[in-house]
Amino acid sequence: MTTRIRLALSLLLIGMSFSCGPGQDPGDSGYLTSGLDRVPGNAQSPETLEQVARNNEFALDMYAQVATGMDTNLFFSPLSISFAMGMVHGGMRGDILPELEAVFGFPATGPHAALNAIEQQVEGTSDATTTVRFENGLFIDPDLHPTRGYLDLLAQYYGLGFHVVPIVADPSGAADVINAWVREVTDGLIEEMILPYNLTDAEFVLLNTLLFKAVWKVEFDPEATWERSFTLTDGTLVRLETMTAVPDTWFRGIETDEMKVVAIPYQRSLLEFVAFMPTTGPLTSLEQQLTPAWLQGVLGSLTAGDHRCPDSLALPKFEVTTRREDLFDVLALMGVESLVTEAYDYFGLVSARSLPTRILRIIQESKIKVNEGGTEAASATAVIGGGADGGVIGDDAGPVCTPRHFILDRPFFYLIRETTTGSILFMGKFVGR
Repeated sequence: MTTRIRLALSLLLIGMSFSCGPGQDPGDSGYLTSGLDRVPGNAQSPETLEQVARNNEFALDMYAQVATGMDTNLFFSPLSISFAMGMVHGGMRGDILPELEAVFGFPATGPHAALNAIEQQVEGTSDATTTVRFENGLFIDPDLHPTRGYLDLLAQYYGLGFHVVPIVADPSGAADVINAWVREVTDGLIEEMILPYNLTDAEFVLLNTLLFKAVWKVEFDPEATWERSFTLTDGTLVRLETMTAVPDTWFRGIETDEMKVVAIPYQRSLLEFVAFMPTTGPLTSLEQQLTPAWLQGVLGSLTAGDHRCPDSLALPKFEVTTRREDLFDVLALMGVESLVTEAYDYFGLVSARSLPTRILRIIQESKIKVNEGGTEAASATAVIGGGADGGVIGDDAGPVCTPRHFILDRPFFYLIRETTTGSILFMGKFVGR
């Protein structure tokens, strides 16, 4: 450890009663936390359920901003962005607060208790077949000093302390340290989140990660996976590896002249993958209808098949990785204009260089693998910043039934959600390219 880092840590330890965080090696003097315990959350409180609704509204707004009309595969976690910006909200003063509240639906008092409860509820779906795990991390340069109040908030509601790394002096080395942490908490799905150039002028990296691994309620038989025709957006036919389920009633859906929607449950039935495909016409015909009310209506209309004539299901086997380094600009366009005008004071992180602390860039990398066994997905969102010049602050009786055919052989969009609260964890689209 350099003299500079050792001195900075000594000053921090003298000024505050920090301790090692849960699960941290006591010998790791580069990790510090306020020492306060995580607060228990209430997933069914009105405040939490209201924040779930606001998170989902942001998810659909983000999809409209980055995905609607795009003829490309993509995948992202709107919930991870909400968590990252929730942590930012806790350290802010100024014009940015009402903008964050408008774009993300955060209450003026902050989203922290609600996000804490959502995290605990979603993580509680984990079992022997399922892993859903959030991790939050803060990496700071020795010249950046978090305030005690901000650290207390991060510890109590996000389970977060901070790692001291020489971001200014050794951005390449700092990137290696941060990437090793991200690889560990995402089980290697996100391999290289931070590139050295991402740390230009930076003094901190605030991170949220979300890892998802789940087995289908009924796994697809690999011997029933074969190439089927898939119609691209321009009408071209291609052959894609497609998984085929034995006709059954373990999944729910709705089939109309306009669309086919199918919800495929995971072994942990509180989680499901929901795909939306137009029956005819372009995918934009559905994307343009994607509002909270429309989505709630569709999800509320999904039904299981009739066991007398069970439904069929075919889903392409796919893997998608999406990296976005433009979320700073995307969020500014969506209404967080103070990211650009710098009408805020990030009082929770104070630079020793006597410069106002600024958010410089926001990055997310996400990856999903869908196969016969289930789904693996991960997303990491990084808010990067530092001191910068300028700125301000069914029964056998009944009528004859008709089986439904959920053959996903055209572009579709999809989401992964937790059904108790309705939280959307991930969204994406698959167009076959």
